[in-house]
Amino acid sequence: MEGIDKIDITHMNNGAHFIYMSNILERAEETETISSKMADQIAALKAALATENLYLKVSQKSLLTDEITVADADRGKYYNSFKQTIKGLMKSPDPVVAKSAKVINQNLIDYALNPKMQLDKQTGLLVNMVEDWEGKLANDITNTHTEAYVAAIKKANEEVRTLMSQRTDERKKIPVSALKTARKGTDAAYRNLIKYTNAHILLEGLTDYEDFISFINKEIERYKQEVLKQKTSGTKKPGSTTPPVSDRPVGDDDKEEEDGQPSVSDDEEEGLPPVQ
Repeated sequence: MEGIDKIDITHMNNGAHFIYMSNILERAEETETISSKMADQIAALKAALATENLYLKVSQKSLLTDEITVADADRGKYYNSFKQTIKGLMKSPDPVVAKSAKVINQNLIDYALNPKMQLDKQTGLLVNMVEDWEGKLANDITNTHTEAYVAAIKKANEEVRTLMSQRTDERKKIPVSALKTARKGTDAAYRNLIKYTNAHILLEGLTDYEDFISFINKEIERYKQEVLKQKTSGTKKPGSTTPPVSDRPVGDDDKEEEDGQPSVSDDEEEGLPPVQ
């Protein structure tokens, strides 16, 4: 029997998996023979894919990440300007100003803060530094007239701290392994659609399904080569009607491995964007 070939959908990366399933769904809906005879299977795939799309979007990036990036850039800009100002004031002709600038500069050296360091570490250091500037070094800050810098750095740092806390709370609302679970649902719906399609072909013949099968098998061949990096050179011998083992149609007795896991990274699995 000729039919839809088999492909290891569990090891596609998340983006490729979603696009592949979307392409199959779109063609199934557009093909009258398929949409009329397998409406339930198509509806199930559509619903599962919508859920996968939801968690795929959530896992890619929190909307708060952009706001954190802006606030982080602001505090880095203010900190670098403050640092350069203090260095310049160390050469002030006013001995009081020069002395206070040296005290503040030593404070900056002791903390060794780098605006490019990891966000949590930088945020924590700045909390302590602002406490110093507003506490034991308050007179030195006043003498150097750099209160505006301290206020700006403090405000930007608190904004980063608040946004990071909100992003953490946002992540807690995402079920662990939500994307992986959603992908399994899509895979099950896809296999069911393919199983029913191959069953109809077995009962009714190939003619009404040939265009649909041709499209899917070409997609499968392309994804094997470009996404899964598999060789697709296993062709049928002349006169043979049995496809290669890896390309046999999916049916009741030839299902894809149910225990395979999607290739989801740790961050993706938890619905977490990479730490900026």
